[in-house]
Amino acid sequence: MTATGSANACTTSCNITEISDCRSADGCCPSGCTWSNDADCSSRCGDGIVDDKAGETCEKSGNPPCRASCDDGDPCTDDMRSGSQENCNVACNHVAVMPRAGDSCCPAGANSSVDSDCPIACGNKVVEANEECDDGNTAAGDGCNATCALEIGTQFCMALSGFSNPCIRCLCDECDDGCFQPNDPRATEQCNAIATCVRQNACDLIACYCGSSNLAECVSGTPSGPCKDVIEATVGTTDVARIAQQFSDDDSAVGRALRVITCEQNQCLPECRRR
Repeated sequence: MTATGSANACTTSCNITEISDCRSADGCCPSGCTWSNDADCSSRCGDGIVDDKAGETCEKSGNPPCRASCDDGDPCTDDMRSGSQENCNVACNHVAVMPRAGDSCCPAGANSSVDSDCPIACGNKVVEANEECDDGNTAAGDGCNATCALEIGTQFCMALSGFSNPCIRCLCDECDDGCFQPNDPRATEQCNAIATCVRQNACDLIACYCGSSNLAECVSGTPSGPCKDVIEATVGTTDVARIAQQFSDDDSAVGRALRVITCEQNQCLPECRRR
């Protein structure tokens, strides 16, 4: 047996070469050899009794009989037959195939990009033909939808929003796709957590954090707004000064949430406003 291919490239395969020489003490009795020219062959082959000590695996007529074919009907295995009926040592080996086109088999772990016999599967974390993305699931609202097509910001925003439909459309069309950050899911979640709390409490973002709308007093005092805990947990700090700085930072979760809430209150339909 010899190995070919590369383990690093996942192309390793084993090639089996059948022994044909009649020689004793190699543990093999090739087809065409007999006990008279190869001591590894059984001298009792044909007596109807399988003598495993003599290397027999079957009998010409007995139980079990020697198999004429090793085909197991599985396209995902290579079927190899060794030995012969005349020597009562037929053996079958079934080896799992490597990915290869045209054999009607899609081996476990393979995909259509390495084996054309595999179906294109959305949700397998492999971008295959006709797919724009594949994030390992078929859920919408995470940037890659159920058919593995990229979601535009508005689609993503609408999937994440908790508003009724008119509000979703307004928020996502007018307010910079809401909190959506296409390349930063964590930043999107942080912004959404803050914005959701503000909406639920129907207050300005500053008031929702500070307890009043005066940010300067908030910095020198103690925040007491209904979203204080959410903002601190989401941003990951209880430092009032650091959080206050983020209100004017459009790249921060707090700054983006403030921009979204302000836009929503100014631009969206009356029934969507929180003031």
